Amino acid sequence: MLRNVVVASLLVVWVAGCSALPRNQAVPVREATRAIVPGLKDVRYIVGNPDDMRRLARDVAATWPRERAWLAAQGKSTRQLPPSHLLALSGGGDNEAFGAGLLNGWTASGKRPEFLLVTGSVTAR
Repeated sequence: MLRNVVVASLLVVWVAGCSALPRNQAVPVREATRAIVPGLKDVRYIVGNPDDMRRLARDVAATWPRERAWLAAQGKSTRQLPPSHLLALSGGGDNEAFGAGLLNGWTASGKRPEFLLVTGSVTAR
């Protein structure tokens, strides 16, 4: 009898260990637009918000004088800047592994560009 109780208890614990708790959003959807990153101001760009997209374009363009200065300090031509590559990784949970694998393969191929901006994306549920 005691043996059956112990076996049943271990089976319940084992099965429960195979399940996963639901994963909540890091920031609740209703608060996402108000959330801030301490020490960083205006680092969120909401796709579909025309004001944010204009701000993103201005912020990217604002990097160009700094990039020209850096190239000049390296003794390189500043006549034409290299392309500004931006990367937005999407996903969460299992999809994060896909993005990491993609970047690893891209880097290993030697064809991954240097990114001016790297960000993640969140889809409201």
